[in-house]
Amino acid sequence: MPFAPLLVSALCTASAGAGAAFERPMPISFRHAGELLGLCGGAAVAALVVVWLCGWRGRDRLHKPGAVAVLIVLTALILGGAAEAAWRASNRGSVWLKPLVRAVGFHFGVRFGLVLALAAALAAAAIVLVRRFTKPTSWPGRVFRVIVAGLVTVLVFLPAAELYFRFFYAVPMGNSLALAHRNWERRYWHPINSRGVRDAEWPRTRADLNGNRLVAVVGDSFAAGAGIENVADRSSNRLGVLLGPGYRVITVAKPGWETPDQLRALRALQVAPDIVVWSHVPNDIRDAAARSGMKWPRARRPRGRWGALVRDSYLVNFLYWRWGALGRNRDARADQRHNLQRAYGWRTAWSRHAADLAQVLDWTNRNGASLVVVVFPYLDDLPGTKALSGQVAAFFRDRGVPVIDMGEELADEDPRDLVVSAIDSHPSRAVHARAAGLVHRALTDRPVQPGPATATRPAP
Repeated sequence: MPFAPLLVSALCTASAGAGAAFERPMPISFRHAGELLGLCGGAAVAALVVVWLCGWRGRDRLHKPGAVAVLIVLTALILGGAAEAAWRASNRGSVWLKPLVRAVGFHFGVRFGLVLALAAALAAAAIVLVRRFTKPTSWPGRVFRVIVAGLVTVLVFLPAAELYFRFFYAVPMGNSLALAHRNWERRYWHPINSRGVRDAEWPRTRADLNGNRLVAVVGDSFAAGAGIENVADRSSNRLGVLLGPGYRVITVAKPGWETPDQLRALRALQVAPDIVVWSHVPNDIRDAAARSGMKWPRARRPRGRWGALVRDSYLVNFLYWRWGALGRNRDARADQRHNLQRAYGWRTAWSRHAADLAQVLDWTNRNGASLVVVVFPYLDDLPGTKALSGQVAAFFRDRGVPVIDMGEELADEDPRDLVVSAIDSHPSRAVHARAAGLVHRALTDRPVQPGPATATRPAP
């Protein structure tokens, strides 16, 4: 049926508009508005093309001035998207093309609308050509119809798949370069306070605590709850529920933070905490190792035109980071683990990291805060990194600090239950609940001394 591509285009447009309009955690931004505008424009042009090719009786109405004006505007939008696509693909500017792109190009939303329009137009044209110029009784006609049917299926499927991955698919992948992971962050990475941290606003004065003790959970992506959709399932939030009235728990953690970053954030608090729960992950040594001269491998980004396609297309981006770069990223991960082993065994790097950790202990002592340390190995490589977290645990235990070694606590658990998913090795909800329970037990077994009742800002 010639109108099948038009029907698919209309359904895609309607679903995109409904999904972007009613998904509260991911409201429509200028970027999404441009995408929807390009999508609607592409669907409209596709409809005009289909109507023209199929010889509908209402085709004569296209000659009216209003219809001609609409056609000109939509054509300008599509040409603007095509110009922008060519400009972006060439990776270099042009004297006349850049102003044209700025005038009529709406980022890659118009380009996506262009793809949808071309797909629908080609599908409709292929169906019309098959019906008019082939005979279903001849074998060449049958073969040609099978080929066209496959082509139409691909032309309809690819824009629909791109639409799905662009507006609806969201999954944590532990990789900020993955667009599906960014979709997940837009939906679930909230609330964000004025410090840019995934937490409620922190108290500014002792009066804001209403007599409660302040507990600061400090760390990186593990403590921030990477991969956890609901912050209520995060270890710090669970700890607040377990401690109950009389305590206020805040989360001082952000993905990518290392020990110096965490210490700076702790020092920047306007109210000195009574309890500090310090979360440590093996890669927290990277800053000390880098200062010692060690270089760290990073995820390899695709470059050139292929890189532009991976960067802009949600479908291609997902396929690349899920399977295309699997081997190379596995090698990079193996190199990182090897460097971690070297860093913890290298006296210079370990001494600098130990000095950073000693500053944490010194800060809590000067501010009268109790310290509890939670050390994590890499949960997707528990046997290979357990010794690294044990080295940090021994450092704090030798100084009389209560330590929770998650490598020892989780040694007998099923590895599949420890991580968010097969593509995200951050702690699962079960591990967050386990960590919160262990910290709560450590705090109740060892009564916390009262913190500074009058101090507002902590000592530097």
